[in-house]
Amino acid sequence: MLVASLTDTMSYHLPNQLVETLTTWGGWMSASSPKAVDNVRSEIISRWVVKQYPQRPPQET
Repeated sequence: MLVASLTDTMSYHLPNQLVETLTTWGGWMSASSPKAVDNVRSEIISRWVVKQYPQRPPQET
Protein backbone atom coordinates (compact mmCIF):
# COMPACT_ATOMS: atom_id res chain seq x y z
CA MET A 1 0.00 0.00 0.00
CA LEU A 2 2.81 2.38 0.79
CA VAL A 3 4.38 1.98 -2.63
CA ALA A 4 0.98 2.50 -4.28
CA SER A 5 0.39 5.68 -2.27
CA LEU A 6 3.83 7.02 -3.10
CA THR A 7 3.44 6.13 -6.75
CA ASP A 8 0.07 7.88 -6.94
CA THR A 9 1.44 10.97 -5.27
CA MET A 10 4.66 11.13 -7.26
CA SER A 11 3.29 9.99 -10.63
CA TYR A 12 2.61 13.59 -11.59
CA HIS A 13 6.27 14.47 -11.13
CA LEU A 14 8.13 11.36 -12.33
CA PRO A 15 8.75 9.98 -15.82
CA ASN A 16 6.22 7.35 -16.90
CA GLN A 17 8.86 4.59 -17.14
CA LEU A 18 9.87 5.12 -13.52
CA VAL A 19 6.24 5.11 -12.37
CA GLU A 20 5.68 1.83 -14.25
CA THR A 21 8.79 0.31 -12.64
CA LEU A 22 7.70 1.37 -9.15
CA THR A 23 4.22 0.01 -9.77
CA THR A 24 5.64 -3.33 -10.93
CA TRP A 25 7.90 -3.63 -7.89
CA GLY A 26 5.03 -2.63 -5.60
CA GLY A 27 2.93 -5.43 -7.06
CA TRP A 28 5.69 -7.95 -6.48
CA MET A 29 6.16 -6.76 -2.91
CA SER A 30 2.46 -7.09 -2.06
CA ALA A 31 1.95 -10.43 -3.84
CA SER A 32 1.35 -13.64 -1.93
CA SER A 33 4.25 -16.05 -1.72
CA PRO A 34 4.03 -19.34 -3.66
CA LYS A 35 4.02 -21.17 -0.32
CA ALA A 36 0.95 -19.23 0.83
CA VAL A 37 -0.81 -19.85 -2.49
CA ASP A 38 -0.11 -23.58 -2.20
CA ASN A 39 -2.03 -23.56 1.10
CA VAL A 40 -5.20 -22.11 -0.46
CA ARG A 41 -8.03 -24.64 -0.58
CA SER A 42 -10.73 -23.65 -3.04
CA GLU A 43 -13.28 -26.04 -1.51
CA ILE A 44 -13.00 -24.31 1.86
CA ILE A 45 -13.27 -20.88 0.24
CA SER A 46 -16.31 -21.90 -1.83
CA ARG A 47 -18.08 -23.24 1.30
CA TRP A 48 -17.42 -19.94 3.08
CA VAL A 49 -18.75 -17.92 0.12
CA VAL A 50 -21.94 -19.98 -0.05
CA LYS A 51 -22.52 -19.53 3.70
CA GLN A 52 -22.47 -15.74 3.22
CA TYR A 53 -25.82 -15.87 1.39
CA PRO A 54 -29.07 -16.35 3.28
CA GLN A 55 -30.66 -19.75 2.89
CA ARG A 56 -33.74 -19.85 0.69
CA PRO A 57 -36.97 -20.91 2.34
CA PRO A 58 -38.29 -24.26 1.06
CA GLN A 59 -40.47 -23.85 -2.01
CA GLU A 60 -43.94 -25.28 -1.97
CA THR A 61 -44.81 -27.57 -4.82
